Amino acid sequence: MSIRPETLDWWFNTNKNVMLIGRHGVGKTAMIKSCFERHGLKHNETYLYFSASTLDPWVDLIGCPKEVKDEDGRVYLDIVRPKSLYQGKIVAIFFDEFNRSPKKVRNAVMELLQFKSINGFKFPDLKCVWTAVNPEKDDLYDVEKIDPAQQDRFQIVKEIPYACDRDFFISKFGEDVTSASLEWWDDLPETEKNLVSPRRLEYALDEFVLGGNLRDILPASCNVTKLLQSLKTGSVQKKLESLHRDQNVSESKLFLANENNTNAAFPHIIAEEKYMSFFLPLFHKEKLVSSMSVFDKIFDHIANEYENNPIYETILREGLTGPNHVIRAKIQKVFAKKYKQQFKSISPVATAETTAEFTTFIPVAQRSKDGTFDLLTKLHLTDYRVIDKKIESLAILQSELPKDLSKEEAESVLVFCSKVIESSSKNTLSNTSLFSVFGMINFLIDKLVPSSSYSNLNEFWLHPKQKVLAKKLTELALLEKVRYYKEKEAI
Repeated sequence: MSIRPETLDWWFNTNKNVMLIGRHGVGKTAMIKSCFERHGLKHNETYLYFSASTLDPWVDLIGCPKEVKDEDGRVYLDIVRPKSLYQGKIVAIFFDEFNRSPKKVRNAVMELLQFKSINGFKFPDLKCVWTAVNPEKDDLYDVEKIDPAQQDRFQIVKEIPYACDRDFFISKFGEDVTSASLEWWDDLPETEKNLVSPRRLEYALDEFVLGGNLRDILPASCNVTKLLQSLKTGSVQKKLESLHRDQNVSESKLFLANENNTNAAFPHIIAEEKYMSFFLPLFHKEKLVSSMSVFDKIFDHIANEYENNPIYETILREGLTGPNHVIRAKIQKVFAKKYKQQFKSISPVATAETTAEFTTFIPVAQRSKDGTFDLLTKLHLTDYRVIDKKIESLAILQSELPKDLSKEEAESVLVFCSKVIESSSKNTLSNTSLFSVFGMINFLIDKLVPSSSYSNLNEFWLHPKQKVLAKKLTELALLEKVRYYKEKEAI
């Protein structure tokens, strides 16, 4: 944001020496000249402007030596001083591009700053000396380093951000043109902003108002087409406000169908939850998928709302098998969290008191003489690739599983179940003979995670070993509404 005129006026009225530091095109020169002229000063009469990079310290400040004779005819050198500087009416002096000036110039200005004089010659009306410089630390500029002692002579040393002065642009071009063009400029990459300074943007808008071609003023790399579109359609932010206020779905889709509009609108949409709720479902699915990995706010919004929006649900489901492993991991956590909440609300794993209820959902047999491991050995020989064999294996396991499984046995059974379940489709696992598969999984988890340690259940499901199983069960439990849940709710 540029310096407010009232601030500049205060510095002038209190006789402050001022140094403004800023990159090219931010309006340093215009700000200073406007301040002087607001106080009734006239150029070359009551204030002086010098381009310090071309200033000659003798000709422009100190004066030039000239041979003169005294009344006795003796010859000596005297100084012929510049008329404008020595007529005694100068109130303010402005040295533009001060750190591009030769060292002799900066030395001459040193005395002006401290004593309001040059070579002892006083300027009785001089109130202040102001300068404008480019940043020394920026490699973009070929500038000289200012002596710290000299810079200390300026009571005010102020840095101006590299940005467009909105008030100035509005005063010159109006609200609509300013809003549209500054939105475009703000979205430019830093490399392009170096090419399109606020001053160059002003040149371009001058050309636009005259009906000229902006491409003659702006570099081709800065997407001039987008600026022209913005100037034609107006401010994206104002357009979004209008569309959201009217809840106009058809017009919103038409507006967002333009890629330039979409790219310009995204930062404004993700800034407000109400905009995301209305506009995001209107975007192309591919745009939302690609944006989830870039904007955390978009991912969080979709993750929180997917149960209420079929488009979001589809996006997350497809993301589970997508190429972006980061997004896959995030989506798995979303589903795992939701799954565990559903699982706990339906199955009796949440409290120790309900442990006995596990057996009501699976016909658990007494341990046979041969033992569980013999049963598992037989089942592990099953060809999981054959659907009927999968169903048969799980059905046998549910009917012959002993109640008094050890932790090691439960883990072995769970490994077997995992292999079968992970290699099965949702249609296979929805077979009526397998309604109790979730109850069996609960039963095994209870053996692995003792009732006194139910707080660790989350850790169990988030463990890498359970990731694939959890994902599979998640798909069944949440997205496909496995009939097992319906059966259980009816109990």
